[in-house]
Amino acid sequence: MRRAQAALLTGVLLAGCGGGRFVNGAYLNEAKGFRVELPPGWVRIQMEGADLALRAPGGGVTLAVAASCPPAEEAAPPILTRHLLFGLRQREFVRQEAVSLDGATGLKTQLRARAGASGAAVLVEAVVVRRGNCLYDLLAVARPETSEGGAAGFEALLRGWQFLRGAP
Repeated sequence: MRRAQAALLTGVLLAGCGGGRFVNGAYLNEAKGFRVELPPGWVRIQMEGADLALRAPGGGVTLAVAASCPPAEEAAPPILTRHLLFGLRQREFVRQEAVSLDGATGLKTQLRARAGASGAAVLVEAVVVRRGNCLYDLLAVARPETSEGGAAGFEALLRGWQFLRGAP
């Protein structure tokens, strides 16, 4: 299942480059203008295309953040969200609503889907936000049986998000 999650995240994240660092329990990326507190107990993993990727204690849930400055696309959040979810099949949208991330308005989407060649069932939460000259994609992918921990971790990530003042 981890392979299906990794394939999904690699396939749906916009290209991002590193440049961040960890400071006092938070990930700081000055070049892309954000700081985010890490959910307690989550472990950093490497993931192509992600500025930050984390795995839940015990596995089963992966969180990822990718930012592009300037963004590759100028489309509206619903279109950007659809692009973020390419590669998922049998999508069943649970909820889609406006969300505020440190004062910037974005779109939060929750859905059930099938991922990758294996067709493994996954639950996905995604937030797409544009601020200044950057586009931010935040994503949680969980196996259905571990979704509660994923939702809590994703909400902690959203609560711990800060845009840096004067950044792109």
